[in-house]
Amino acid sequence: MEMETDRIRLRPWDRKDLEDLYAFAKNPAVGPQAGWRPHQSKEESSQILSRMMTTPDAFAVVLKSTMRVVGMISAGVDTSRRNLAAKTIGCALDEAYWN
Repeated sequence: MEMETDRIRLRPWDRKDLEDLYAFAKNPAVGPQAGWRPHQSKEESSQILSRMMTTPDAFAVVLKSTMRVVGMISAGVDTSRRNLAAKTIGCALDEAYWN
């Protein structure tokens, strides 16, 4: 499944996204805002990318003008809630595109 606006495309993750993922995920200002620590290596990003590629509700945020992945968005089950059908949405965006 893909979704698109004038400026961005949300699409499933692909192995070719590794460089873009690592580029923004290693930034110490990005991960902690989303609840995870900055990636320490491309190998760590590769492991996480492999998981995201098999997660149906995880999407790469692609800036259409450059076709680069500049963020991520995902929905997941929140097991801390009583309603197990409830999902939470998480996102992270390359600091260069904040605001």
